[in-house]
Amino acid sequence: MVEDDIIWTDLVAGKKIIKDDIRVELCGDIDEANSALGMARATAKSGLVSEIIYKIQKELFIVGAECATLTVDLDKLPRRISNRHIESLRRLYEEIKGYVAPLRGFVTPGDSFASANIHLARTIIRRAERRAVKMRREGLLGERVVRYLNVLSDLLFYLAVFEDKCRSHPGNALHHQKRHFSLGHPPENSEST
Repeated sequence: MVEDDIIWTDLVAGKKIIKDDIRVELCGDIDEANSALGMARATAKSGLVSEIIYKIQKELFIVGAECATLTVDLDKLPRRISNRHIESLRRLYEEIKGYVAPLRGFVTPGDSFASANIHLARTIIRRAERRAVKMRREGLLGERVVRYLNVLSDLLFYLAVFEDKCRSHPGNALHHQKRHFSLGHPPENSEST
């Protein structure tokens, strides 16, 4: 019985799965990225960056629940990633990118602890995205999760650059103003739209 606890874990809806299954690996990636984002949020200079990260962290709980659920049990979830979640992220990506672009050359992570952790979260999300694509090809995961992770990794790149820009231009009030960016959260019951 002890060995069962060592090699098996529970999914949403109580199903057992072996701990080295790709689904468990994906859930671990989502959790790891959320933790890196927590470190970034705790140290971000920009209140706007902190708020965007918090929005993402809450949505990653939805992503994680969906990844931890077999497709036959998805209807048991109270919330799922929707097109509205994806479009909300895409709007943020376009707006943040528009503010910091154009970039010249490569961006080397490490100008600040917060932005380095945002970059770390981005690379973890990229790993999660690769696993999600594999699961999608095998019919084990929905397309929206893959699309969400793809847009999220793009957003996180520019969010890290934005955080550093706010640090290097502290007199710029933009990083304190939400009205310039689409921080609208999708409705609570927007599973299928």
